[in-house]
Amino acid sequence: MRTTLIIAFTCLCACAAGKPKADESPKPLGPNDVIVLEPAIAARGLEADPKALAARFEAAALAEIKVLRVVPHAELLKALDTVGGKPNVDRSGFATTELLKQLGAGYAICGVVDKAETTGPGMLLEMITSTGDRAGEWIKGGPAELAVQIPVVLGSLLQDLGASPTGPVKYSSGLVLEMIEPGKGVRPRPTDRVKVNYDGLLADGTIFDSTKKRGEPAVFGLDRVILCWNEAMPKLRPGAKAKLTCPPNIAYGDRGQPPAIPPRSTLTFDVELLGVEK
Repeated sequence: MRTTLIIAFTCLCACAAGKPKADESPKPLGPNDVIVLEPAIAARGLEADPKALAARFEAAALAEIKVLRVVPHAELLKALDTVGGKPNVDRSGFATTELLKQLGAGYAICGVVDKAETTGPGMLLEMITSTGDRAGEWIKGGPAELAVQIPVVLGSLLQDLGASPTGPVKYSSGLVLEMIEPGKGVRPRPTDRVKVNYDGLLADGTIFDSTKKRGEPAVFGLDRVILCWNEAMPKLRPGAKAKLTCPPNIAYGDRGQPPAIPPRSTLTFDVELLGVEK
């Protein structure tokens, strides 16, 4: 790669058709839809070889996204010039969204390698859509640590925006979420009511609860469920199917839920979000 910008783009028809409606959801990533360009290193500086870091970033991104769509360097520079941009990542995301429109793309995965005053060296990794929706996370560490963490963080960003099925992603709370099907539409808020089908399983595979067996979906408020569900469900869109793994600290803890759920149980839920009730 021959530029100092990290950006990944997916081509979507919505960019050419005008601004999508608020309740439209991203289309899944498809083959040849992703571009990975080299990292931007902020002016405050981090001691790192840009080429070596770029190679690590590309390898880490490929570990999660698998496919690349390459935009010729000349085309990228032309698009940058049209929007008055530079080969760098702007933290506001404004120039990035304009660049996406010029390239007829729907998403950008952007990163800035920097040295934060409080946390030390790392990378701000963000996913930005052509309509300005964004998700981001700070990854702490040098090039070696970034290479390990980038695939995990990319997975969580894809989950946050509902752009694609993903493998299992572990969050800081201990929640592990695997997106089987991303669904469409507006995601629930932590205070909304949801309609779901699910199987709840213990670590040995025993099903302790199942709406599927009862033959009737469940409807409940997300402010009245275990922490695992309260964190996970707002990441899903209606129609989504996901697997949640909930460690005891965000499930039923030391007491469990006798007799069905023993103390200190890690629980797994196969969930389908059928709808959201405001």
